[in-house]
This record gives sequence, C-alpha cells and structure tokens, in this order.
Amino acid sequence: METGITGEYTKEERKIEMVAGEKVGSIGRNILILRHRLKMTQAEFIDMFLKKEDGTPMFSVAKLSNIETKGNNDEKRVSEIVSEKMGIRSTVFRLEPAEFEKSIDGFLSTHDTESTL
Repeated sequence: METGITGEYTKEERKIEMVAGEKVGSIGRNILILRHRLKMTQAEFIDMFLKKEDGTPMFSVAKLSNIETKGNNDEKRVSEIVSEKMGIRSTVFRLEPAEFEKSIDGFLSTHDTESTL
C-alpha cells in the first residue's frame, strides 16, 4: 500500500523517479514553498537546516535566494539535507509545486515541526 512522503513511494514520487533528469526549477520552487510554510526568513531557514558542523552556514542568503528563484546545481543538495532533517523522502521536492504543496501541507499538519526539526 502506498503511504505519504515519509513512507513508501507514492504514485507521483514513483513517476518522478522514472523521468530522466531533474525538473528545472521545481526543486528550488519547492524549497521556497517549504520555507514559506514554515514562516521562516532565508536566514532562519539557513540557520535551521543549512549549517555545517562547526556552525557556519553552508550557503549565503543570496545563494539560497538564487536556488529558490532560479534553481542551480545546489538545489538537489539542499533538498537532500532538508529532507533528511525533516525525515521525509528527498524525491518529494521533485514533485510539481502544486503537488508538493499538498504533500508538505499534509505532513506539516500531522507533525509537530518544532519537535521534528
């Protein structure tokens, strides 16, 4: 049986896995959607998810802004880091933004994000 973004692959996630290559800009857009859903500034998002072990940021605010709006080679890496910290599959970030919104809204409504993160 198929489950949500933390369990087995959904039909949408499986469809994404079968498509060759990444959807340009979808991952970055979905990172932006998640940050907005969490009501975080870019600096807060970096502080929460994108810090090295020594406490220094992995990305600047400007770099995160570019990832969110233009996409680049780092968007996949950011999605993997964030999904690991949230306990969700990184493939969910490859969904179309409308589908991602539904998935992440469902996840956030059933999880205490403060204790999860």
